[in-house]
Amino acid sequence: MKLIWWALGLFVGTILYGALSCWLLFTTLWDITSALLLFVLSAAAFLLAIIGYRNFRSIFGKIGGWLLGTGSFLLAGFFLLFLLLKPVALTLGGVKHITASESPDGYYTVNFIYFDAGATGTFGIRGELDGPLWFTKRVYYEQRVTEVDVIWKNDNTIVINGHSMNLQKGEVFGTAQENE
Repeated sequence: MKLIWWALGLFVGTILYGALSCWLLFTTLWDITSALLLFVLSAAAFLLAIIGYRNFRSIFGKIGGWLLGTGSFLLAGFFLLFLLLKPVALTLGGVKHITASESPDGYYTVNFIYFDAGATGTFGIRGELDGPLWFTKRVYYEQRVTEVDVIWKNDNTIVINGHSMNLQKGEVFGTAQENE
């Protein structure tokens, strides 16, 4: 019986972590999503639901266990599909790492990525600030440019293609947050 509660906790935790990741990406531009972590959590929930399913005697318990197992299986399949298709999608979309620039004190690292959507979109440069673990934050986004010129004014202020941003204050350029 305890295994089902662990499975339910992992399943709900995976959904909440995914929702938090989406919310943070759209409101603060921090990307904390790790598809591998979400896959492992949902696969663990699936395995625990399957193992714990045998302990139920009532019809309601069996239906709940079956729904939890099916839901966590579908969630794990979605994240596995995402993990397998992400490298393919990145090569088709014309995404290429250009360079990385580190602040003079070594506290900030900004990676610059060239993107080209081909006939379906535009091309340009985006800059992503490295955060803890696998977290990143988009601090620079400019369309229709192919080169990046980076100058650090001091430990916190970066000038990218003539656009100055203080990273300590959370300033960004070319993103939805810039207009707020």
